[in-house]
Amino acid sequence: MPSISVCSENQFYNLGICYLINDVKDERGNCLGDQVDTNRDQKKSILFYEDLAVIIPVENKFEHPPFLIFIIFCTKDLLLPEIKTLLSSIVDISQLSRRENTHLNKIKEILPPGFEQLTFHEMKIIKLLAKGNSISTIAKIMNCKNSTIYTHRRNILRKTRTANRQKLNKIIQVLKNYDTKYSDIILL
Repeated sequence: MPSISVCSENQFYNLGICYLINDVKDERGNCLGDQVDTNRDQKKSILFYEDLAVIIPVENKFEHPPFLIFIIFCTKDLLLPEIKTLLSSIVDISQLSRRENTHLNKIKEILPPGFEQLTFHEMKIIKLLAKGNSISTIAKIMNCKNSTIYTHRRNILRKTRTANRQKLNKIIQVLKNYDTKYSDIILL
């Protein structure tokens, strides 16, 4: 059973997500564990931030380091039933083991159809940005031109439906708190 935490200073967001998660919990026969916590406890298996969810799949004592999945919320104008479906998908992903989550195809089977994924290079750029690297440093690391990195960043903004770089930087600030080397980033 996943333990869930909502990490936001926005109390309306906290109340809304907690209400929807409890609603999904009731529909699924209360298989989501105890009540939803609204603090920044890092030991939870699902952490909801305002722009993304961090999932730590079912642990296996032989798997080091922990495998994380970052789900960036890029769908905005959804109705409540659609949001509850997405929350249910996030719970399904959290209940899989690392081995089951290692291949993105397994995740795609769970997610509703039509969600566009970030490419390998785009995920790498987000991870390098999260480590505090500049565009020119990333271009040197990836052995390409600065303009290529700008193009990838523009594609990231488009795919995540992020209005501007400041909003993307908010997501990257959350990613800085985690080791993103062994992780997947998917879009919802």
